[in-house]
Amino acid sequence: MIPIQNRQRTGIWIGVGIALMGLVGIVLPPLLGVDGMNGAYALACLGVFFLIIGLVTALVFAQRARLLGRILAGDGILARWAYSDVQGQQQVESEYQRAAGQNRALFLIMLFWFVLIAGGLIGYDYYRHGDVNWPFAGSMLGIVLLLGAVAWLAPGLRRRQARRASQEVIISRSGLVLSGAFYTWAGPLNRLTEVSFSEGPGQPELEFSIRSANWLGSSSATEVVRVPVPAGQLEAARQVVVELSGRV
Repeated sequence: MIPIQNRQRTGIWIGVGIALMGLVGIVLPPLLGVDGMNGAYALACLGVFFLIIGLVTALVFAQRARLLGRILAGDGILARWAYSDVQGQQQVESEYQRAAGQNRALFLIMLFWFVLIAGGLIGYDYYRHGDVNWPFAGSMLGIVLLLGAVAWLAPGLRRRQARRASQEVIISRSGLVLSGAFYTWAGPLNRLTEVSFSEGPGQPELEFSIRSANWLGSSSATEVVRVPVPAGQLEAARQVVVELSGRV
């Protein structure tokens, strides 16, 4: 069986990289002698924005890496099973469709705020100087294209990783691992709002509703994670509901 990797540490380095990019946007214009009204102030604002996002991302993934490490070490495990190759690939495809739709919706929210802020800065600069700051406008367009590429391509990359990942499922008191992906409700930004078990005529499945803090357009967002349950694990699934319902 393919071992489950703690890939949350990668998110720490991604956050650090974003923070460094923001820091460069803050300190580079003064070092190059760029005038504040010629784009330095705008780049500094965006630099602060990316610096904050990067630091928050690094801190969140550091906590996620710690929680996943404890689960992989066997802490608080409630149920554990593995899918067949066919079941695993069906789960990966279902997760891909869900993630693709969610990423596109999130990108549209980010695009709205980004265009509002960057457009306002460009419009103000045009009002002050009667000309568009094309280098700044071009850099903003490049950032939008980069964010869009990430939003559209990330689910496909995640699907490729999941197809090669372990098909083992681990459900613990603090989170679950499914197709190599980690979902947690133990952090300060996450909360398990509902857990249920459907035993209908189709594929039995556990359903976890996880509410996460979301400052990109709303106070919170709820993610629903569906975990197919193999025939021999029905009692274990029922026990998961019993154990976690007291935490909702």
